[in-house]
Amino acid sequence: MTTRQKPLQIGIDIGGTFTDLAVFNEVDKTVSIEKSPTTPEDFSKGLFNVLDDAQVELERVARFVHGTTIATNAVIERHGAKVGLITTRGFRDTLEIMRIHRQYHYDLQWSKPRPLVPRHLRFGVAERMDYRGRVVTPLDEDDLRAIVEQMKQLGVEAIAICFLFSFMNPSHELRAEQIVMESWEGIPISVSSRILPEIREYERTSTVVVDAYVKPLMRDYLQGLEMDLGQRGLAVPVTIMTAGGGILPVPQAAAVPVKSVHSGPAGGVIGTAYLGSALGEPHLLAIDAGGTSFEVSVVNDGEPAATTEGEVEWGIPFKVPLIDVKSIGAGGGSIARVDLGGLMQVGPDSAGAVPGPACYDQGGNEATLTDAFVVTGAIDPEYFLGGKIRLSRQSAEKAIERHVAEPMGIDVTAAALGIITVAQASMTGAMREMSTQRGYDPRDYALVAYGGAGPLMACDLARELSIARVVVPAFPGTFCAFGALCADVKFDFVRSHLRKLDEIDVATLSKLDRELQKEANEALDDIFFGANRFLQRTADLRYVGQNYEVNVGIPGDHFTEETVEMMVGAFNDEHRRRFGHRKTDEPIELVSLRATAFGTTNKPNFPSADRSGSAKPKGHRSLTTSAARTIEVDVYERRSLPSGWSRVGPLIIEEPDSTILIGSGDHCLVDDETSSLIIEVAESEVR
Repeated sequence: MTTRQKPLQIGIDIGGTFTDLAVFNEVDKTVSIEKSPTTPEDFSKGLFNVLDDAQVELERVARFVHGTTIATNAVIERHGAKVGLITTRGFRDTLEIMRIHRQYHYDLQWSKPRPLVPRHLRFGVAERMDYRGRVVTPLDEDDLRAIVEQMKQLGVEAIAICFLFSFMNPSHELRAEQIVMESWEGIPISVSSRILPEIREYERTSTVVVDAYVKPLMRDYLQGLEMDLGQRGLAVPVTIMTAGGGILPVPQAAAVPVKSVHSGPAGGVIGTAYLGSALGEPHLLAIDAGGTSFEVSVVNDGEPAATTEGEVEWGIPFKVPLIDVKSIGAGGGSIARVDLGGLMQVGPDSAGAVPGPACYDQGGNEATLTDAFVVTGAIDPEYFLGGKIRLSRQSAEKAIERHVAEPMGIDVTAAALGIITVAQASMTGAMREMSTQRGYDPRDYALVAYGGAGPLMACDLARELSIARVVVPAFPGTFCAFGALCADVKFDFVRSHLRKLDEIDVATLSKLDRELQKEANEALDDIFFGANRFLQRTADLRYVGQNYEVNVGIPGDHFTEETVEMMVGAFNDEHRRRFGHRKTDEPIELVSLRATAFGTTNKPNFPSADRSGSAKPKGHRSLTTSAARTIEVDVYERRSLPSGWSRVGPLIIEEPDSTILIGSGDHCLVDDETSSLIIEVAESEVR
């Protein structure tokens, strides 16, 4: 099939409030977008709604990438499978003991979150490996079969298997998996040595449990979606975004669904790095303010900051390679209220897609951040989603008056400004956590703002952190969907091997490294047939006695004595940058080796600005600023702005999926290459 016959690339991102679509046409190099309300009762319904609204001809699609929040929501809302856990006898309570740290140090009423597997569904089987992977107690197969029979009686829907030190020797886990499959045909099984052959018992147990918890739901959703899309004419495989910023076909994504947890924001960060390369901006701070949450991420030297551990909610960790994203409950739908102490709070709970903010007039009566922007004049009630949804300013004012203004004894406008200020304070806190608290000076970064609400607040947030430049990409409200089209096929593999570096010979390191490279390349061979591929190898190192590691790259393509010395130097330098000190006389431990195989995909073009645009204001609007001054500002339609157009604020720029608020003295310019809006932020002053 030629490109002209199948010219479309589809990116879809399902958020808490809206389902976003980006369509790239490879023939005419155009990008089009669409948004439709998310349908929490059946996410696929919202997906098909947005495809229908955009009139996408699925038989003309050459690539289909899907970012989803289904796995994340299943854990947060506790509607996953009934999981049975099989672990080493004596360790069934690892999941409940957790770690000793507390979320709220001074809250005497705080209690740990409930484990995903209650105690009566956690079983210990007789078996034991030591820390070197040597068998201490053989697996009691009869004991295991009896446990499986008990699970049948208890109505278990998925099984997680996690034995002590299985990352050093997986033989007991693999035999246990085989016995379960023989005893119970068709039961979904998650095995820790396949998912996470890595040190740390609690995190490994939690990860394999999360995988089993979402596996039946994700398997049914993904397989059903692919079937439905195929019946509608889609003839190419559906690929799924992972939390690590890669994409996987449905069979691989359904096999290890924990990799899809927190994958929603990943597309935006990948898109940010791609945009930065086009703009010549290697250091970026990205913010994504949607309807439900606010996410912050960092791009350094053109690469998204990565981590190997996340949390679905506090107390439920999972360890997979993922893009490092800080997420807080501060989006357009975040609910504002006054607490018992008379202080205003915004979030973390959200009005979501249903019923939505009060201004939606869909039954919601709580005051939200979106309602506040409607009241201050930043959002035009007649032009929300390009006019697809008409908002009610009266309903917004009524909700803010009832829930915020009256309890605080202030007028509605002051209450709306207060909601925005409180929400932005939470956002700047998250931005500082991802920048200054990790050794990065935000003044060295450009701020990329996307999501429906991100461009509304970007200039104020940048000013607060002394960031000089803001970049608002084309179609910011659907940028995560566009970013999904920038993702590569990606497979991650890890092997823990806890040893002091001076106790490991180069031959041993080389053997482990070759095994990982072989696994990574074979996984890529199964699904990726292009020539553009590469392998990334890293190592987790730490000073002896430390609890946490620093990940550094492995130079060259094989291990030598010089390679080890270079890794040590890189570790010491990164440790000093991150923590402010290094100890060159301390022994260093290797904890894990990692290998990531990439299959590079064709990337979409950025949309082109209309060079013959009119650049005339579409109208004027009264805007109440943070200084409680009401001013008249010009309002522009973004798609009418020609390449190279520039102006100094205050002004408002509207597009169907977002609104951009340019402050007084801020200078904005339409970039020639990417159609991004580049904003030079004026120094802070009372506005």
